[in-house]
Amino acid sequence: MHIDEELFKKDRFKRNLKQYEEAMKEGRTVFMDIDDLTDIIDYYNYDGLVDDANNVADYALALYPGSIGPLVFKTRQALVENNYEKARDLCEQIEDKSDVDYFYLRAELLIAEGKTQEAEDLLLARYEETDRDEHDNFCLDVGALYIDYGYSTPARQWLERMRDWDNNERLEIIARVHTNAGEYEDATECLERLIDQNPFVSRFWNMLALIQLCNGEYPECLSSAEYSLAITPNNSDGLWCKAKALLGMNETEGALEYYRRFLERIPDNARAEADMGSCYLQLSNLERARECLLLAETHADCSDNMLMVQIYDDLAYVYSCMQQLGKALYYLGKAEDYENEDNLPGHDPNRIVLVGHIYLQNHQKDKALELFDQAIEMSEENPEVMLKVCVSLYDQGEYETSIAYFRHLETNMPKGWKFGFSYMAGSLLKTRQLNEGVEYLKKACLLNSREVKLVFGDMFPAGMPCEDYYDYIKNVKF
Repeated sequence: MHIDEELFKKDRFKRNLKQYEEAMKEGRTVFMDIDDLTDIIDYYNYDGLVDDANNVADYALALYPGSIGPLVFKTRQALVENNYEKARDLCEQIEDKSDVDYFYLRAELLIAEGKTQEAEDLLLARYEETDRDEHDNFCLDVGALYIDYGYSTPARQWLERMRDWDNNERLEIIARVHTNAGEYEDATECLERLIDQNPFVSRFWNMLALIQLCNGEYPECLSSAEYSLAITPNNSDGLWCKAKALLGMNETEGALEYYRRFLERIPDNARAEADMGSCYLQLSNLERARECLLLAETHADCSDNMLMVQIYDDLAYVYSCMQQLGKALYYLGKAEDYENEDNLPGHDPNRIVLVGHIYLQNHQKDKALELFDQAIEMSEENPEVMLKVCVSLYDQGEYETSIAYFRHLETNMPKGWKFGFSYMAGSLLKTRQLNEGVEYLKKACLLNSREVKLVFGDMFPAGMPCEDYYDYIKNVKF
């Protein structure tokens, strides 16, 4: 359901929040209207401070048993935990069953359990009974309800029933629908319209930042996150987006700082801990990487396959760097179990390349090359797989071999391919093939300056934009 961010900026809310927090700190009882306590629940929950929100909900229910606001929150928390029995029990504890929020919660229980047709029948019946003047508000609430659970099509259908298509709340939900459907350009257009009308809403900037993150537009994501944080300092979504953007731009130290700040707000977040582990890996701080990744494993939801694969792949890499091949292969196996739940293990060329890289790190080049060749053959000489082999060989100082594989890759490059030329240039320069190396470096600067920064960043003056790399390098003598 929609939460009005503007409410949290009002003096009355700020006074109530301060009064509540001071009372809790001093162990005092504070008597407050149930609506004011519900606003505080929403405030904490909105910023991801779920434990704090839950404490307020328990406090509110002790003062006002059966009150709807706290019970709606607690019911939804039970749904997040997939505890449907507990959710139904909490829902039925609501005293005022004539309240429209109780009706919405019943529909939400059905949607959460995948009983979407039952939910739709319930909602349509209520819609027909609702005054025509309230139809738009009803459609907004139902659209938000569906998109909260990832149902783009019914959310879109309900929003199309509205008469006021320029309604800002509708525009925001439609932006979420577009994002969920991968229609990032349409989502961006909606958000830019909202921002033009009111640039001081941090959630609009955070939504835009997330879209830019999905598109790999890291500088743009960083800018949007910074706007969000300027409006609402230390908001958790803004901190998260800024950390991810910095990580994507290889600003590893900066990313670590913002992950730390995020974890101060949202402790025990496995995704942040896993990303911190990746940061420490990039900085070659293996002990800290291992600590973060093991913490992430402890706090992770095991049903999140992508996260578990990230954690175990990175742990494998940590142990490989520590020259503990057995442990590295063990964690690769665990990653593969999560990645290939419905497939026969060992049939992903990209994973075979990763296993080959682990063997290469542990001085078993013949075994690594056998696996690399197997992956290339299995992928039918897929350029992306071949590039990963070249990068692996480059990273381990096998420059001559990397050159040979890259020359093979060049015969398979599709039109418009712009990856790997920096690694080829580096390999040639490392092996003193200077003239050819410089030519590849110039080509890399023209085609993929971000990759050049990754491989040759120290060669260029600090702060030089990537777009200027070619003009700088074309006159350099090696």
